[in-house]
Amino acid sequence: GDVPADQVVDVKQSTSIAVTPGPEAGWKAAKVSIDAMAATMKVEGRTMTFDSAKPLEGDLDLRQAMAGSVGQSFVLLYDDKDQFQRVGDLSEGAKVTAGENSASLISLSNAQQMAELFRRSMAMALPQAPVGPGDTWTSDEKIAFPQAGDMSVKMSCKFDSLVDREGRPHAKVVFES
Repeated sequence: GDVPADQVVDVKQSTSIAVTPGPEAGWKAAKVSIDAMAATMKVEGRTMTFDSAKPLEGDLDLRQAMAGSVGQSFVLLYDDKDQFQRVGDLSEGAKVTAGENSASLISLSNAQQMAELFRRSMAMALPQAPVGPGDTWTSDEKIAFPQAGDMSVKMSCKFDSLVDREGRPHAKVVFES
């Protein structure tokens, strides 16, 4: 039989996260929005590109596969101990506009898949051993993408610095995947 060719995909994604009070006392709703995306895919000697800033340019197949993600949002719900509990719907993130909370089952399913992929990629960025500012590490896992199947995801990570948020220190971790 035919052996599938390796595909190499480089994706750069801009994501914003807005945290508001959640649906239960002490809970937090993290609304994650995909603001922009650019990708290059190499397959069978061919290079395809996509850039959400130039939606009518680039390869049609890659545009069709990627464009639907830009502008999508989902809500992750965390309890009063900051432990992930479940994927919420947009009505559980504060300040949604009218009509957004009437999501269809298809869009809710899509949001749940996107949320799980996001959570998984964020978990990949965390080190397996204790690290300090300036330390680097790598992660390499297979992840199932709904439209593309299993893909090997390699990530280079760095503990960039400690930053102050609301009077508490937080680790700033940067990564490339």
